[in-house]
This record gives sequence, C-alpha cells and structure tokens, in this order.
Amino acid sequence: GEDPLAALQPPAPGEDFHGEKFDDAGCCGLASAAECSGVHMRSAKGALPARPAKLNLLANATFLRPKPSGAPLRMSTGEENVAEAVSVPDIPKELPSGAGYDHLPLAQALREQDFQKADQITRDSLIALAGEKARERQYVYWTEVKDIPNEDMATMERLWLLFSDGKFGYTVQKKIWRLQKGDFEQFCRKIGWNTKDGEIERKLKWFGVSEFIYDKEKAPRGHLPLTAALRGTPLLKELLHHPVWDTDFNPDAKEPSK
Repeated sequence: GEDPLAALQPPAPGEDFHGEKFDDAGCCGLASAAECSGVHMRSAKGALPARPAKLNLLANATFLRPKPSGAPLRMSTGEENVAEAVSVPDIPKELPSGAGYDHLPLAQALREQDFQKADQITRDSLIALAGEKARERQYVYWTEVKDIPNEDMATMERLWLLFSDGKFGYTVQKKIWRLQKGDFEQFCRKIGWNTKDGEIERKLKWFGVSEFIYDKEKAPRGHLPLTAALRGTPLLKELLHHPVWDTDFNPDAKEPSK
C-alpha cells in the first residue's frame, strides 16, 4: 500500500514548497542540509532518561494553573537598593510519565524562564518518547506522534502553561489553529512565525542565530513551542491533535482573540 511516511520525505530538487525552492539536499535554499539539520527535531540525546516511578496521568491535575506560590526571585535593575520581586510558581511535586521519563529538566528550564532551552528540551523529549526508531534517526515522523504517551504530553503541556501564564503550549496553538480554520499561513502570521523582508514574507529562521522570540512578554501568544514544517505540516497537525487533548485534560486556557 501507500507509504504513510511519504509525506515526510524531503521535496525533490527544485520543487516549490511554501514559496521556496529546494536544493539537491531537499532543503530550503536558505541553508545547506547540514545547517538545516537542527530544524528536523534532531537531538544529541538518544538515550531515554530514567525516572524512579511511573505516575498516573491526571493524578496531579490540580497543578495546571495554580496561583503563584513560589519564593520571590530578585531581579536586579542595575541600581542600588532597587529590586523587583517576581513570584514564580513552584515546580509540581509529581510529573507524571507513561514511560518512566524524567520531565524535571523541562520544569527547571521553564521555571527559570529559559524558554529557548525549554523548547529544545521539549523536542528532545518528543524524540525520546516517540519510540526506538525516532531515537535512532533523531527526529519524529508524524505517524509516531500518537505513540507518545498521554501522560507525558499532558505533563509537558501543563508545565508550559504553568510557567508561561497560559501563553505558550500545544493547546494554545490548537485553539489558534482552529480559529484560523487550519490555514497554515494564517496560523504562522497569528503566532509570529512569519516575518517580512520589505515586501517579501518569509518564515523566521531557526538555524544559526534563531529569529524566534523566547521572551514571554515580547512573543505573540502561541509562539512556543516550535515545530518544524520544512517537510510539510503533518507533524504539527498531529501534535495539535494528539489523543490526550480529547481526554479529560483541561488546560483552562483563555480562548485567544481572533
């Protein structure tokens, strides 16, 4: 029968994709295949981190959007005796996983508001959780998304929502996707994945020096986490329609404005 992975194969040389021409490496003309390798959800970590115990999916559902309860962090303004206290939520005591996976590094990065690091950890986690073949090739096929345990998708999502004040996360992106009626270009404009060079509209660059915004105050709603779309939109669509979002998972995020 038809190969279900065919949609993720690199475009043929010269094939037009989202307004860009691809070279012999099957990559956009903006960079070499080596430079673009980081876009394809790759990771230097192939091993699956161990976790002491397997925990229940919604056993800790109450930590979804708690009121800030952590100790205040002091942020220097550069002036003596002047500081602004910022309250940051505590890391939940339980981080459920259906695969014994350790989500503490993601929680720590998000609590520190290091969203660029958290974004990379999220991609690494998806690779580790998607199965042995994904770990071997170091990126995820769209057909493997359904194999990522509900518990782990829910835990990662709750952490993103918790430490971004409900601004970032797959469920946030899913609502925006629905409001844009599944139009990928409109979706990208809405969450800030597009930019303009004069009159030319293009996608933000992910390789080299990233053009994406990792500042919670400056980034548009739904800007993070990032998902590669150089090979098309199936991977993004599958993440936004993971089976866990149809369970009793309730992100309690406000509906974004149109």
